[in-house]
Amino acid sequence: YVANSSSDDVTVIDGSDNSTVTVSVGDFPNAVGVNPVTNKIYVSNGTGDDVTVIDGSDNSTQTVSAGFTPLAVAVNPVTNKVYVANEFSDDVTVIDGSDNSTQTVSVGGSPFFVAVNPITNKIYVSNPFSDDVTVIDEQDDQDIPLDVTITPLPNNVSVNCRTGFTLEASSTYTPNTPSIAQIYYQTDTWTGEWIKATPAGSMATVQTDQLTEGEHVLYAFATDDQFNSGGPNFSPMVGEISAYPFTVIDCVRGNVNLGSAGVPQIVLRVNGSHGGSNRTVNVNTNETFSISLDASASGPLANARYVFWTWAGDFSDAPSAFVTAMGSEIGCFAKPTPLNVGLSPQPLFCVRSVGIPNAACAGTTEKPGPSGAPFSITKSSGIANPIKLTLQGMLKDNGSSSSLNFSATNAVVLSVE
Repeated sequence: YVANSSSDDVTVIDGSDNSTVTVSVGDFPNAVGVNPVTNKIYVSNGTGDDVTVIDGSDNSTQTVSAGFTPLAVAVNPVTNKVYVANEFSDDVTVIDGSDNSTQTVSVGGSPFFVAVNPITNKIYVSNPFSDDVTVIDEQDDQDIPLDVTITPLPNNVSVNCRTGFTLEASSTYTPNTPSIAQIYYQTDTWTGEWIKATPAGSMATVQTDQLTEGEHVLYAFATDDQFNSGGPNFSPMVGEISAYPFTVIDCVRGNVNLGSAGVPQIVLRVNGSHGGSNRTVNVNTNETFSISLDASASGPLANARYVFWTWAGDFSDAPSAFVTAMGSEIGCFAKPTPLNVGLSPQPLFCVRSVGIPNAACAGTTEKPGPSGAPFSITKSSGIANPIKLTLQGMLKDNGSSSSLNFSATNAVVLSVE
């Protein structure tokens, strides 16, 4: 979203192909803020003294009044609040994203920039004319003796589309400490529905919904058992909300060799390429191409067991599906596999090595393949018609973090044009 001050509009660029559309906004738009959770975009209009709210789903707009000369916008996706710095009224307009209602907070002289910390829910406003920074606290700090500890990930990084966490609640309530009743959690916002962690009590292992690659935050709080232990005049205590920021990387690239090397390895290639940042390799119709699968560096270097699938469509056709086999996490997939019973779209074709059970190719057209990895398959006649195919599989990997010693490979889109 690009604010065009002289033409009073916003250019919306589609990142998939750089095509554009134009959305009319207010007078002299000068700053843009995006809430990725609600898909709303906030544009401050410097001489219009208002904010245009764009609905990202259809580019429809609404207008919200602000102070004099709004110059900067910052969004807190956790609380669905939007902060607009108004230079000539020395204040900040706080927009509630749920209904576009507003509040005004006085700050210093000529506020010029605003930034949000979604972990602490504090907002920082620079005031050039008073040579200071105003810190806005979204809520008063309360000392609640009921906390949830979120066990951190290694290097705060996950390579799983659905990330697992261990949560532990503790209470220092006195003189009598009630037992912990329930832990609740959600990801990237706390304005959505809180999910009950299982099992109930002070300790739980949870798994997020499908996540995109990038920055995320897990939020959690606990309630105690005061109602049951204190009698009818007592109600459960609701604890502090804990926040844990983490990063999801290389989700649909799988996690081959993660256990020993600590970094996902590229093992699947088309014409020697993994497709670069968009994971796509282009070939012409009827053009010869080859598909190669390397054995993991830490796994067996010859005759490694594998299963390899082909789906119709590219990554955008379906959400990523997390794969488990016999209760063991083996990585992330661009699309559901036959191991995800009942999920679609299922693959069209399947190739498997010696030692892989029939169930891995259930419901697909099975093609003959090499007895083990590494291997390279060449299709000399190419493919006659334009199509996009997603390629991905599983590979035996002695360095895998999975107890089954299998890992998901990286995924590649073969685009026949």
